[in-house]
Amino acid sequence: VPFDEGLKIGVMVEVPSVALTAGRIAKHSDFFSLGTNDLTQYTLAVDRGNEKISYLFDSFHPAIWKLIKMTKDAADRYGIPVSVCGEMASKPEAAACFIGMGITDLSMNAPSIPAVKSVLCSHTKNEMEKLSSDVLQAETLKEIHELLQPWRTI
Repeated sequence: VPFDEGLKIGVMVEVPSVALTAGRIAKHSDFFSLGTNDLTQYTLAVDRGNEKISYLFDSFHPAIWKLIKMTKDAADRYGIPVSVCGEMASKPEAAACFIGMGITDLSMNAPSIPAVKSVLCSHTKNEMEKLSSDVLQAETLKEIHELLQPWRTI
């Protein structure tokens, strides 16, 4: 079947097994796209649509950040870009962490753009790198929320 040899083939990182094996997958991929909603749901085993347990769904959980970092590190080793989609990308404090990690392609809904842009334009790249480093070293969800609180609004 004829096809465009230049067609880019990427991988959605939406389950922990893909993030955990990102190094093996990256060498066969042109890009990664982190689907943070599903990645959170499947990592934390929390159905965000189930009102009895949805309060446990939190994309800022330390396990999510570690999987994102593992994915980014694997992508860097193979020189492929990483983008982020899902609600997490539309949160200013998360966007700052992503920029700090070197993930600069963020997909978000249009109403979120002004707040994200405001936060990103109000801080230096070094500040965002420090923030992402601190978040990655945090041991608890509470600790992460405390680190991110000042970044939620300007």
